[in-house]
Amino acid sequence: MEHNELIKYLEGGIIEDVLLAQRYYYIYRLIGENANLINQQASNYLTISLSVHQEACRSLCLLHLSKVFDNNRKYPVRNIYRLLEMTIKKSDSKYELKLDYYNIVQELYMLVEEKIPKNNPLTERKLVEQLNSFLGKNKTLSAISSLKTVRNKYLAHNEYLIKEYQSDTFWDDYLFLLNLSGMYIHILTPICASSLYLSGLSNYGGFYFGFEMFTMNGWLFEMLEEVIGKDRIKLWY
Repeated sequence: MEHNELIKYLEGGIIEDVLLAQRYYYIYRLIGENANLINQQASNYLTISLSVHQEACRSLCLLHLSKVFDNNRKYPVRNIYRLLEMTIKKSDSKYELKLDYYNIVQELYMLVEEKIPKNNPLTERKLVEQLNSFLGKNKTLSAISSLKTVRNKYLAHNEYLIKEYQSDTFWDDYLFLLNLSGMYIHILTPICASSLYLSGLSNYGGFYFGFEMFTMNGWLFEMLEEVIGKDRIKLWY
């Protein structure tokens, strides 16, 4: 696959899904953090609009992250597993990375509760292989299983009383997968496609996203300011 075709393949697939999952989760959560104050206001087109946005973004953030971890080998889906396969092929088995200089790599190891290897530095290929192994950890598999169950039974079929969706840990598991996928995009795309995405990836109260999240969602802050007042907007970060 030529470089330009590869960029289109990635940007129209997993990169787009991760970015949309991040954006929709951000909107869903920010409205949720302010739900009590919003509900105290008289119902009008703005409060109704915020409610509609939250409901829509809840479904959309689940759908797009599900696509990232959809390991369906019957169809040529553009998921995180395919990104790893492509990156392993392009990775250098000799070029070494000093992991101590890569903050996101260090934070990724912390996220999956692994220690930075003692034989640090690692070659590009060894690093990619380790990232591939993280998807097989019990914590990751359990979170993916819950996400897929909710997608299949809640979004697709609307079954009654899904235990995964009612679990106290569901959204924590969701955020774990969302952060994991964002870090993978940030780390793997320079190796796979010589292009850096999510360049400003940072930790905002346990949620890793780029600074563009603020500029993309300025409209939401304007709506919240009008409904509850600028000084009363509640942030989790």
